[in-house]
Amino acid sequence: MPACADGEASCGLPHIIDWLVRKPGAFENYRYRDELFPTSRFRMVFDVLQEKLGGPKGSKEYLKILELAAKEVKARSMRRCTGCCKMRAAA
Repeated sequence: MPACADGEASCGLPHIIDWLVRKPGAFENYRYRDELFPTSRFRMVFDVLQEKLGGPKGSKEYLKILELAAKEVKARSMRRCTGCCKMRAAA
């Protein structure tokens, strides 16, 4: 994936998933597509969706799964941050 402006190694899933969900056809030719399989299980799910639903429909369903995963990661991160802030305020 391309480097972020602030020097991070990559922009990561949350920064591109919204764009790909709006344009699911772009996923097929996305240059960094292999980076969008966070674990081997995600890749396995993608392969099954491709087999069962076919190219465009399978990709669209996979992108929905990625979107849910990205939202969960963001929510978990926010909960962690809120917990840290509460602990600091109590100290």
